[in-house]
Amino acid sequence: MKIPHLLTTLALTLAPALAGPGHGATPTGPNGGRLLTTMKPAVEFLVLPDRRVRLTFVDGAVVSPGDRTATVTTGDRRAPVRLTFQPEGESLVSENPLPDGRVFPVILQIQSLPGEKPALAKFQLDLSMCGGCKKPEYVCSCEHTH
Repeated sequence: MKIPHLLTTLALTLAPALAGPGHGATPTGPNGGRLLTTMKPAVEFLVLPDRRVRLTFVDGAVVSPGDRTATVTTGDRRAPVRLTFQPEGESLVSENPLPDGRVFPVILQIQSLPGEKPALAKFQLDLSMCGGCKKPEYVCSCEHTH
């Protein structure tokens, strides 16, 4: 009788750890993209329907990109894809789309002034649809485990 009780206790104790990492609601920007608050000003990372990326700078309100430049390195680590950006309205938009696939690492580099060291943000981009909030996982607004 003690062994089944011990196994049940062990299973209940380990279940959260084995379920995988969870996440809380992802902060979103004014256009519904992921808000990267570790950068100053914050940067909204939004994947457009054509898979190009829009970067919008937010400091309480949307601010002009000014002279900022940006690059994104993503895709397969053995053959990475580098995206460059051009100004479009109050944002920077990638000239080319993201590579095929749903989940890949992203390294975003933002340079405010020529010659200045770029600010970096690294994250996993997951374009899979969340079953709870029905948004892409990279902007998921519900709290769940994967």
